[in-house]
Amino acid sequence: MKKIKLFLILTLLIIFTSSTYANTPEKIAIGLKFASTSVSTASFKSSGLIVSNDISNILLSSDKVFTVKPLTIYISDENYMSVSQDGIKKDSSYFAYSSDLKIFKSASTKPVYNNKISNAIAVYDSKNNIIFATSDKSNLSFSSSDFSVIEIFGKKYRGALKFINNSYTLTVINYLDIEDYLLGVIANEMISSWNIEALKAQAVAARSFAYSNYNKFSKYGFNLTADTRSQAYGGYNTETKSTTKAVNETKGIVGYYNGKVAQLIYNASSGGKTEDAKNVWGSTIPYLIAQNDPYSTNDEYSNWKFTMTASEIEQILNNKGKNIGTLKSIKIDEVSASNYVTKITFIGTNSNVTYKGDSIRASLGYSKLKSAYFTINNNSSYNNDDTIFNTLDSYISGYNSVISSNIYTFSGHGYGHGVGMSQYGAKTMADKGFDYKKILSFYYPGVTLGQI
Repeated sequence: MKKIKLFLILTLLIIFTSSTYANTPEKIAIGLKFASTSVSTASFKSSGLIVSNDISNILLSSDKVFTVKPLTIYISDENYMSVSQDGIKKDSSYFAYSSDLKIFKSASTKPVYNNKISNAIAVYDSKNNIIFATSDKSNLSFSSSDFSVIEIFGKKYRGALKFINNSYTLTVINYLDIEDYLLGVIANEMISSWNIEALKAQAVAARSFAYSNYNKFSKYGFNLTADTRSQAYGGYNTETKSTTKAVNETKGIVGYYNGKVAQLIYNASSGGKTEDAKNVWGSTIPYLIAQNDPYSTNDEYSNWKFTMTASEIEQILNNKGKNIGTLKSIKIDEVSASNYVTKITFIGTNSNVTYKGDSIRASLGYSKLKSAYFTINNNSSYNNDDTIFNTLDSYISGYNSVISSNIYTFSGHGYGHGVGMSQYGAKTMADKGFDYKKILSFYYPGVTLGQI
């Protein structure tokens, strides 16, 4: 690291954490990199660089390429005197920004190291000069000087970037207006060429999800992730005219239930039946119920099938740390009223492993076990209540059924957890002439629409 002449203390800003929103938030923080995906350094491109605390903005540099790295700040002198912003041009190595974005000069040019801030960050220009340093708990964000898009990790994003130093790895956050965030969500969650009414339904559902889950990842320093743990978010590059129109024409509209923003959860395809949220996540949500869905019976995920050998299943489970030994049989322990499997057990020579609710799809992988709405065929024997069926391809389903075989064929319907709006169902409804309000009314009974 380049030697710094003088280390300056930087006054901390308000710690950035999400809180319950008594006042409706206009901005949202999206985690691009965090935890296992955090990075040691992050380079980004912009048309100049502005630092902001949501109240004031200061131009840091007219450079085009910047790098952020973790930093330890050593405190040299706590006695400062305020000077004008022009002072930074005279001797930038002796200046730093404080919480109110004023510029301060050390009262002494001889450093006395009496403390340090370990979790800090530094911003370097294209010549590897530090142009800014601050505590990562400062509420500062970095944006382009013309407030246009900013590019990082090969993608362009609206709004600004924030960085958190977690033991010398960086959490990277995109901080932007919620409506701008939605522009980068809709085309990643629904095909942009679909009927505009389906896209509008998706926009309202995504907006409602963002507000109702606003604090979901606050322990990491942001609100939502950029992947399907929250909603798929691709930033500026993924925006299209049709999805932008859908967001703009539903601006601020969310779903309400009993005066609160509703969790308008959605899935790719229900396969003909939606599932009750209680069977998936254990919580009863009155508007996320099981019902027949005639609009999701003729799409590419309505019916699917795959075959696996016992040894392949053993290997998948073993890779997940579930060493069951040799697979003896599969037991479907419980099935919901909508025929979704809610509990399944893989029985082995060493041990048994049971999956419930939403974890069932993960047992063999989401790409294979697309939903929990499935049955199992075998090519050997079926045992239920001590009755043995040896007929070829006996069709197995239902409560407490035990399937023993060397080859298992899974036949299912839909893609996803099956709760809430089916996106393919929304498309079919829109193509049949239903507007977005009617689509949302069908999939979320009892929910009303209104401005946030």
